[in-house]
Amino acid sequence: MRNNFILILLSILLLSCGNDDSPDSNNAVNLVGQWKITQRTIDGNENPLGECEPFSIYTYNENGTYSELHYAADANTECLDNPSIEFNGTWQKNSETSYSFTNSSNETSEFFIEFNSNNSFTKTSSSFSNPNDPIIQTITEKFIRIE
Repeated sequence: MRNNFILILLSILLLSCGNDDSPDSNNAVNLVGQWKITQRTIDGNENPLGECEPFSIYTYNENGTYSELHYAADANTECLDNPSIEFNGTWQKNSETSYSFTNSSNETSEFFIEFNSNNSFTKTSSSFSNPNDPIIQTITEKFIRIE
């Protein structure tokens, strides 16, 4: 009887062990690729993207580096063919939904990223709206995979 009890207990313990291959444990892999922004809200209010902002490309590489290519408009308010501004840096996954991004000036920002699918995610950050103003604003941006 005692052996049966031990056998049943071991079976329950083995069956209750989880698999680390769940989608949540692969979020860092999901982030790898090229993305574009589709929507932004500030404190829950829609904040329209700039005219050329939908053309910006955010690339997150498997080696923990990233680049952002941003486009600007010319005097006729037409988006230029080549990116006007490029940001580079490194990124890392801190926890299930927390990521840190360090730019080339060695400034680090933390974002919360929630994957809606393998092809879209929402990035949220909170910061002071003005260094002299103690009001914190929450910025949420939605992205879709382009490659």
